[in-house]
Amino acid sequence: MRRPFLLTLVIALLALTATSAHATTSYQPDLVFGSAGDDIYGPDPAQHASQGVSPAFGIAYQFEAQNDGTQTDTLRLRLRGSGDPDIWARVTVGTTDVTSEFSPGPYRVRDLAPGGAATFGFGLAATTAATSGDTHTFRLVARSAGDPTARDVWVFDVTVLAQPP
Repeated sequence: MRRPFLLTLVIALLALTATSAHATTSYQPDLVFGSAGDDIYGPDPAQHASQGVSPAFGIAYQFEAQNDGTQTDTLRLRLRGSGDPDIWARVTVGTTDVTSEFSPGPYRVRDLAPGGAATFGFGLAATTAATSGDTHTFRLVARSAGDPTARDVWVFDVTVLAQPP
């Protein structure tokens, strides 16, 4: 099966809910998409985005996994999904596809200094077999190795849009 081509690098966040507080703890991961989610920590409620994609096309984001804690930490990143298999996500470091390291995961960002960040690409797309209304939910989690209770969560609800006539 051929994967669709990712078209754009624009973040389109339609809904964002979470509690904001600048971290003063020893360990605090922070997932940031563009400027969305900076200094907002999950998991309850998770940061949430809804995204529509057209069959054979997709959308690409850039995100950072940041260490907002006061101690050097290793961040463990995981990506889980459920829903229509014709909708997929891809995670990259530069041009290298690391999706299989995120799912089942964890992908580790080792020895990240306080205030440090690692940058990733995150693509959402639908195959040509996807039909209008198909849905898939992806959950991206960053967890501190120093304190496994410290984490940040994004949930992406992806819906296939109708193809233009």
